Amino acid sequence: QDDDIGLLEPGGGFVRPELAVRAALDDAMEGGAKVKENVCVTSIEEVVEGTDDNRDSCDNDGGHVILHVEDGDDIMAKKVIVSGGAWMGKLIPEWSSHLHVTRQIQAWIDVGNDASYESYEMPTWIRSSWSDSSSDNDEVAIYGIPADPLSNEPSWIKVAIHGRNDIVDDVDEAIPRPLVTNGEMKELQLAAQDFLRPVADTTRTRKKQHSWLSSSPYPFIEAQSCLYTNSPDGHFIVG
Repeated sequence: QDDDIGLLEPGGGFVRPELAVRAALDDAMEGGAKVKENVCVTSIEEVVEGTDDNRDSCDNDGGHVILHVEDGDDIMAKKVIVSGGAWMGKLIPEWSSHLHVTRQIQAWIDVGNDASYESYEMPTWIRSSWSDSSSDNDEVAIYGIPADPLSNEPSWIKVAIHGRNDIVDDVDEAIPRPLVTNGEMKELQLAAQDFLRPVADTTRTRKKQHSWLSSSPYPFIEAQSCLYTNSPDGHFIVG
């Protein structure tokens, strides 16, 4: 729009999360770490120095942490880094009153061979403060990621909403994640159609990924929900 003000960060970009996680795991294993995959941590117990615990301490100071694991093979360590996402409140109950989980919507559009949406032409972008009077979301942001030539779908661009107030009370019930509804896709289209040309094009006929999307009037070829874990003021909690 004519009154929009833009800020360009030349060093901005996006992370390829799957490749980043794989690289971190490979690096850790090269350094001697043992990686356990597909194992559920049910709780984290902090054993304070001097506590009477019947297990051997992992150091001479006595303070350590025990990861209670679903398969019974508990892990003891001096320190842990907890990256529990939506399950942080369950893993660290002391934090639960300071966290709330929300459901966000993300979708992809196939732009074909249009080079204007490739990463060297289109930056990763975010448009702040979009208001939707038809929903409970007073003020949200939308963002997008350009086509990535290294992805499995190099002609897809991503568009998503940031800041929806759709509260998830029980994260366990949100897995597997419920399908994105037509109402949620309409919400996403309304947010982005004046900013991103392919979002407004409901005539796009490229094959959609799932049968439940085939009857959708919206241009998205794939749509998924994701879970945000939010602090009261939206800032990071470090502790």
